[in-house]
Amino acid sequence: MNAYDKSQKRLATMSSRFQYRLPARLCSIQQNQGTQRCAEDDFRCLLREAKSPSNDSEQEKLWRFLRPLVVNGYREPLPPAAPPPTDREWQPGSPDEIEPALIARRHPELTLDCFRHIPPMRIKNATWAASRGRFSRFCSRKMGRPMWTQSDLEFDLLLLCEVDPDIVYFIEQPCLIRYRTDSAIRSHRPDLLARHKSGAIRIIEVKYEQDAAEDEQRWLAIGPAVAQLGFTYCVLTERHIRRQPRRRNVQTLCRDRLAEVPRNTIVAVAEVLSQSGILPIEEIINRVPALRLKHVHRLIWGGFLAADLDIPLTTKTRVHLVDHIDHSN
Repeated sequence: MNAYDKSQKRLATMSSRFQYRLPARLCSIQQNQGTQRCAEDDFRCLLREAKSPSNDSEQEKLWRFLRPLVVNGYREPLPPAAPPPTDREWQPGSPDEIEPALIARRHPELTLDCFRHIPPMRIKNATWAASRGRFSRFCSRKMGRPMWTQSDLEFDLLLLCEVDPDIVYFIEQPCLIRYRTDSAIRSHRPDLLARHKSGAIRIIEVKYEQDAAEDEQRWLAIGPAVAQLGFTYCVLTERHIRRQPRRRNVQTLCRDRLAEVPRNTIVAVAEVLSQSGILPIEEIINRVPALRLKHVHRLIWGGFLAADLDIPLTTKTRVHLVDHIDHSN
């Protein structure tokens, strides 16, 4: 039996009162196992701080507990699973007895045909106000203009809309809605309007889960009333917007959004994917020597390529051309 095995066996003399310090100490010991001498010195240090068990049964129990940790390594416990998001969505076709909401004003940049007849609202300058929070500017490539948000959560939602190929149009603070409750007529300004390829329009309110749970009765009044107008109304929280790995993938794409991709490289990627349909990123890089991973991220961010962002974004990720882009020009 070598010195390392002897040191392991000596761990049986530690008392149960020392166990609460064991994980952190084992981590430091395993970092020093490159040399047998360092490991033995660490074990002896543990022994000096320990107290011998009072009987053989305690010694055997302690040995069964400690040996797997030393041999196999101590693993940090997995973080608790994120709670599932709460579904707060109302589709068109609510009960007829619900009085429809009224869209009183629209954002000046909201140019969809179904909103053109609504008078535009006045947009104030983006300034800091303690009661409304600090405005953040988001420069949208898809919409071709700067957009303003009032919270980090709204900003993250704009990032998702920017890289989602199914969303072809979105606008912040789109309209002013009036709806009736049992006591009065109230006003509501949602945070986002998004139009999908299918033509469906979603009106979105962004809240943190704790705040959304406190206003459940409000959503029950607004949601069905907006659905009567033919739009989908939903309340999104951080559990929807910041779910992983989607958020991490979007941050990676945003980091490489300014990478310069040569024109001939883009043409080569289009030719490869036109023939193969869908390929892993590493296969495309092998076929196009001038292509780099950051270039692929830039093409996904720019809407040239599409990938499933609900799985980790790696070189194994499969990508394809976005359908609505004409690659012949």
